[in-house]
Amino acid sequence: MTGRSVCLIAVILLSVGVSRSEAQTYGPPTSWTSGPMNDSGTGVPITPHYTPGSANWAYDDITADRGGLYDDSPLDEFVLDVARDAFFRVEWLQWSFRKPGDNALGAPILSTVDVREKFDVTVSGTNFGQAHVETLRDLTIKDMNGIRGTLGLPLAKGDVEANVFAFSDYTGSTLIDHLGEPTNGDPFAVTQFVATTTLTNGQLGNNTFLYDREFSTAFKSSLWGSEVNYVFDAALTPPFIQFRPMFGFRYLGINENLIQRGVFDGLGQLTEAQIVRTTIGSDTKNTVYVPQVGFRLEMSSRWLTVALEPKFGLGVNQFRGAVFTESLRSVGDPLTITNQTGERLSATGEVAVHGRLHLNKHVSVTVGYTFLFIDNVTRPQNSIRYNDNGLSADPAVVVRSGFDLMYYQGLNLGAEIRY
Repeated sequence: MTGRSVCLIAVILLSVGVSRSEAQTYGPPTSWTSGPMNDSGTGVPITPHYTPGSANWAYDDITADRGGLYDDSPLDEFVLDVARDAFFRVEWLQWSFRKPGDNALGAPILSTVDVREKFDVTVSGTNFGQAHVETLRDLTIKDMNGIRGTLGLPLAKGDVEANVFAFSDYTGSTLIDHLGEPTNGDPFAVTQFVATTTLTNGQLGNNTFLYDREFSTAFKSSLWGSEVNYVFDAALTPPFIQFRPMFGFRYLGINENLIQRGVFDGLGQLTEAQIVRTTIGSDTKNTVYVPQVGFRLEMSSRWLTVALEPKFGLGVNQFRGAVFTESLRSVGDPLTITNQTGERLSATGEVAVHGRLHLNKHVSVTVGYTFLFIDNVTRPQNSIRYNDNGLSADPAVVVRSGFDLMYYQGLNLGAEIRY
């Protein structure tokens, strides 16, 4: 073999070796160790695992979809943490509202100490019968059904708890009929009337509007509201009693309406067109905005949690009152409407006790009792000024907002789901 041929063969072998070396090197150079020999008598190379490096031919497809949980952002992790400890509670409420009470549906007069008791009615010095002023004492607002939903979300060092609730509207009524008829058929029985008594030109007098056929009342009441509270985390581990301060904001809506209707037919002597059908209506709306503070005393175990939760606040009641009359003294008296609006400082308080039976780590059954009060609430039976300035003047039964303490109390029963 000539020297030229040997050189050519050497160049070809060198080229092949370089090419194989470039094609198979994905990391550090392959090391050779002693080991079993192949048929050619050379050592078997041991190739290490792939190791990324600056000289490697590796790439990432950064456009590929890795899925929603690939490399979660801080926001993703925050949302997951909040959802993990969040809870939702729904409760059925059965509460009683404060009764309208026994306020007289009329003004004081000179001829009797208490217009709610029977007093003599005289016309031109002649005894015409007996009358009394009605009240709403027979109306009770109890066993009212409502629903409340509560959502809790964990934040730093505490929970935010928000709820909204509403009750079905209460409607109650009274009726006294067969007025002016002899009692038990006795022709000598004293005639009985229901009356609306009024002031005279703003002063005490003996002005009385009589109803000798029937007198009725219709009363409505509604309550709804919501709360947002921040409840600080417990400082002690179970089963110790935990003291958890809280602060928040409460909204309440309280609407009530009263309609009085009386019929006077002159003991049956008036024609249909002459019969006086008097209507006196009163409508009140209270919108209460109250910042509040409180605390929760809580003892918790694996199966049961019991808690006492008082909250108190001082805020503003934006109130509105309206009174209307129609055919007050005669058929010819027109519909008259008066309105009054304003703001009053209002205090609220709530004391609740409740227990939760944990069926498992996600589901609990809840039962509790709540007492809630709101001060400076205007109510329809307290917001009528009974007055008359004479037949030559316009009807003067108008709105004059009166304020009272309103309270609600009752049982709560529901279920809680915790994520």
